[in-house]
Amino acid sequence: MMAGDTSHDDPRKHWAVNAWLRGDTHTLVDALTDPDVRTLAAGWLADANERAAIPGLIRLLDADDWSVRMVGAESLGKLKAAEAADRLLELAKDDPVPSVRSWAIYAIGQLAVGGELRGRDIVPLLISLLKDREWKVRNGASGALSLIADPRALQPLREARKSERGFKNRYLTRIAYRRAIGAITRNNAS
Repeated sequence: MMAGDTSHDDPRKHWAVNAWLRGDTHTLVDALTDPDVRTLAAGWLADANERAAIPGLIRLLDADDWSVRMVGAESLGKLKAAEAADRLLELAKDDPVPSVRSWAIYAIGQLAVGGELRGRDIVPLLISLLKDREWKVRNGASGALSLIADPRALQPLREARKSERGFKNRYLTRIAYRRAIGAITRNNAS
Protein backbone atom coordinates (compact mmCIF):
# COMPACT_ATOMS: atom_id res chain seq x y z
CA MET A 1 0.00 0.00 0.00
CA MET A 2 1.32 3.47 -0.87
CA ALA A 3 1.91 6.16 1.73
CA GLY A 4 -1.21 8.24 2.18
CA ASP A 5 -3.48 5.59 0.68
CA THR A 6 -6.58 5.42 2.81
CA SER A 7 -8.63 3.22 0.48
CA HIS A 8 -8.63 0.50 3.11
CA ASP A 9 -10.57 2.91 5.34
CA ASP A 10 -13.26 3.64 2.75
CA PRO A 11 -16.33 1.61 3.76
CA ARG A 12 -17.72 1.60 0.20
CA LYS A 13 -14.56 0.07 -1.22
CA HIS A 14 -14.50 -2.41 1.64
CA TRP A 15 -18.15 -3.25 0.90
CA ALA A 16 -17.39 -3.75 -2.80
CA VAL A 17 -14.36 -5.94 -2.12
CA ASN A 18 -16.41 -8.10 0.24
CA ALA A 19 -19.15 -8.45 -2.38
CA TRP A 20 -16.53 -9.52 -4.93
CA LEU A 21 -14.99 -12.03 -2.50
CA ARG A 22 -18.45 -13.49 -1.82
CA GLY A 23 -19.24 -13.65 -5.53
CA ASP A 24 -22.20 -11.34 -4.92
CA THR A 25 -22.69 -10.05 -8.45
CA HIS A 26 -26.08 -8.50 -7.63
CA THR A 27 -24.42 -6.15 -5.15
CA LEU A 28 -21.69 -5.38 -7.69
CA VAL A 29 -24.28 -4.54 -10.35
CA ASP A 30 -25.75 -2.03 -7.86
CA ALA A 31 -22.23 -0.71 -7.24
CA LEU A 32 -21.98 0.44 -10.87
CA THR A 33 -23.85 3.58 -9.77
CA ASP A 34 -21.37 4.38 -6.98
CA PRO A 35 -18.66 6.76 -8.26
CA ASP A 36 -16.14 5.43 -5.75
CA VAL A 37 -16.36 1.75 -6.73
CA ARG A 38 -17.96 1.58 -10.18
CA THR A 39 -14.70 0.94 -12.05
CA LEU A 40 -13.77 -1.88 -9.67
CA ALA A 41 -17.26 -3.37 -9.97
CA ALA A 42 -17.20 -3.09 -13.77
CA GLY A 43 -13.98 -5.06 -14.09
CA TRP A 44 -15.08 -7.73 -11.62
CA LEU A 45 -18.46 -8.13 -13.30
CA ALA A 46 -16.86 -8.55 -16.72
CA ASP A 47 -14.43 -11.11 -15.32
CA ALA A 48 -17.39 -12.96 -13.78
CA ASN A 49 -19.20 -12.85 -17.16
CA GLU A 50 -22.21 -11.24 -15.44
CA ARG A 51 -24.51 -10.28 -18.29
CA ALA A 52 -26.98 -8.62 -15.90
CA ALA A 53 -24.39 -5.85 -15.62
CA ILE A 54 -24.63 -4.85 -19.29
CA PRO A 55 -27.24 -2.05 -18.90
CA GLY A 56 -25.23 -0.48 -16.07
CA LEU A 57 -22.00 -0.82 -18.02
CA ILE A 58 -23.58 0.87 -21.04
CA ARG A 59 -24.51 3.80 -18.76
CA LEU A 60 -20.83 4.08 -17.80
CA LEU A 61 -20.05 4.95 -21.42
CA ASP A 62 -21.73 8.33 -20.82
CA ALA A 63 -19.74 9.22 -17.68
CA ASP A 64 -17.91 12.53 -17.54
CA ASP A 65 -14.81 10.75 -16.23
CA TRP A 66 -12.86 9.33 -19.16
CA SER A 67 -11.41 6.49 -17.07
CA VAL A 68 -14.95 5.30 -16.30
CA ARG A 69 -15.84 5.33 -20.02
CA MET A 70 -12.66 3.39 -20.75
CA VAL A 71 -13.39 0.67 -18.16
CA GLY A 72 -16.99 0.50 -19.36
CA ALA A 73 -15.85 -0.11 -22.94
CA GLU A 74 -13.29 -2.69 -21.86
CA SER A 75 -15.88 -4.55 -19.74
CA LEU A 76 -18.53 -4.53 -22.47
CA GLY A 77 -16.00 -5.96 -24.91
CA LYS A 78 -15.14 -8.77 -22.51
CA LEU A 79 -18.85 -9.53 -22.15
CA LYS A 80 -19.34 -9.34 -25.93
CA ALA A 81 -22.34 -7.11 -25.30
CA ALA A 82 -24.09 -6.73 -28.65
CA GLU A 83 -26.44 -4.20 -27.03
CA ALA A 84 -23.50 -1.82 -26.72
CA ALA A 85 -22.30 -2.04 -30.33
CA ASP A 86 -23.73 1.27 -31.55
CA ARG A 87 -22.54 3.21 -28.53
CA LEU A 88 -19.08 1.63 -28.71
CA LEU A 89 -18.86 2.59 -32.39
CA GLU A 90 -19.75 6.17 -31.45
CA LEU A 91 -17.02 6.24 -28.81
CA ALA A 92 -14.52 4.69 -31.22
CA LYS A 93 -15.11 7.48 -33.71
CA ASP A 94 -15.85 10.51 -31.54
CA ASP A 95 -14.61 10.30 -27.95
CA PRO A 96 -12.11 13.10 -27.29
CA VAL A 97 -9.83 10.84 -25.20
CA PRO A 98 -7.57 8.51 -27.21
CA SER A 99 -7.50 5.84 -24.47
CA VAL A 100 -11.30 5.64 -24.49
CA ARG A 101 -11.36 5.42 -28.27
CA SER A 102 -8.71 2.69 -28.20
CA TRP A 103 -10.64 0.50 -25.74
CA ALA A 104 -13.91 1.07 -27.60
CA ILE A 105 -12.21 0.00 -30.83
CA TYR A 106 -10.80 -3.12 -29.20
CA ALA A 107 -14.23 -3.92 -27.73
CA ILE A 108 -15.71 -3.67 -31.22
CA GLY A 109 -13.14 -6.21 -32.36
CA GLN A 110 -14.23 -8.52 -29.54
CA LEU A 111 -17.86 -8.13 -30.61
CA ALA A 112 -16.98 -8.87 -34.23
CA VAL A 113 -15.13 -12.06 -33.30
CA GLY A 114 -18.04 -13.20 -31.17
CA GLY A 115 -20.50 -12.57 -34.02
CA GLU A 116 -22.34 -9.92 -32.03
CA LEU A 117 -22.15 -7.32 -34.81
CA ARG A 118 -24.63 -9.31 -36.89
CA GLY A 119 -23.13 -8.94 -40.33
CA ARG A 120 -21.70 -5.44 -39.94
CA ASP A 121 -18.41 -5.13 -41.76
CA ILE A 122 -16.23 -3.09 -39.44
CA VAL A 123 -12.93 -4.00 -41.08
CA PRO A 124 -12.94 -0.90 -43.32
CA LEU A 125 -13.49 1.32 -40.27
CA LEU A 126 -10.66 -0.38 -38.39
CA ILE A 127 -8.35 -0.05 -41.39
CA SER A 128 -9.15 3.67 -41.61
CA LEU A 129 -8.29 4.05 -37.92
CA LEU A 130 -4.76 2.81 -38.66
CA LYS A 131 -4.22 6.35 -40.02
CA ASP A 132 -5.54 8.16 -36.95
CA ARG A 133 -3.23 10.84 -35.55
CA GLU A 134 -3.28 9.25 -32.08
CA TRP A 135 -1.01 6.23 -31.62
CA LYS A 136 -3.32 4.74 -28.97
CA VAL A 137 -6.16 4.67 -31.49
CA ARG A 138 -3.92 3.05 -34.12
CA ASN A 139 -2.84 0.54 -31.49
CA GLY A 140 -6.48 -0.29 -30.61
CA ALA A 141 -7.34 -0.71 -34.28
CA SER A 142 -4.44 -3.08 -34.88
CA GLY A 143 -5.46 -5.07 -31.78
CA ALA A 144 -9.02 -5.36 -33.04
CA LEU A 145 -7.79 -6.37 -36.49
CA SER A 146 -5.62 -9.07 -34.94
CA LEU A 147 -8.74 -10.53 -33.29
CA ILE A 148 -10.76 -10.46 -36.51
CA ALA A 149 -7.83 -11.66 -38.66
CA ASP A 150 -9.40 -10.49 -41.92
CA PRO A 151 -6.90 -10.72 -44.80
CA ARG A 152 -8.06 -7.33 -46.17
CA ALA A 153 -6.17 -5.72 -43.30
CA LEU A 154 -2.81 -7.33 -44.07
CA GLN A 155 -1.46 -4.77 -46.53
CA PRO A 156 -2.82 -1.71 -44.63
CA LEU A 157 -1.18 -3.03 -41.46
CA ARG A 158 2.15 -3.45 -43.26
CA GLU A 159 1.90 0.08 -44.64
CA ALA A 160 0.95 1.50 -41.24
CA ARG A 161 3.89 -0.27 -39.59
CA LYS A 162 6.31 1.32 -42.07
CA SER A 163 4.86 4.81 -41.64
CA GLU A 164 5.09 5.04 -37.83
CA ARG A 165 7.18 7.97 -36.61
CA GLY A 166 8.54 8.80 -33.19
CA PHE A 167 10.20 6.41 -30.76
CA LYS A 168 7.21 5.56 -28.56
CA ASN A 169 4.80 5.39 -31.46
CA ARG A 170 7.07 3.25 -33.54
CA TYR A 171 8.03 0.89 -30.74
CA LEU A 172 4.64 0.29 -29.15
CA THR A 173 2.46 0.45 -32.22
CA ARG A 174 4.79 -1.55 -34.43
CA ILE A 175 4.60 -4.40 -31.92
CA ALA A 176 0.81 -4.30 -32.23
CA TYR A 177 1.06 -4.24 -36.03
CA ARG A 178 3.44 -7.20 -35.98
CA ARG A 179 1.03 -9.19 -33.78
CA ALA A 180 -1.90 -8.38 -36.05
CA ILE A 181 0.03 -9.31 -39.19
CA GLY A 182 1.07 -12.57 -37.55
CA ALA A 183 -2.49 -13.39 -36.47
CA ILE A 184 -3.86 -12.73 -39.96
CA THR A 185 -1.09 -14.73 -41.61
CA ARG A 186 -1.58 -17.71 -39.26
CA ASN A 187 -5.37 -17.61 -39.54
CA ASN A 188 -5.33 -17.52 -43.33
CA ALA A 189 -2.55 -20.09 -43.80
CA SER A 190 -4.83 -22.92 -42.73
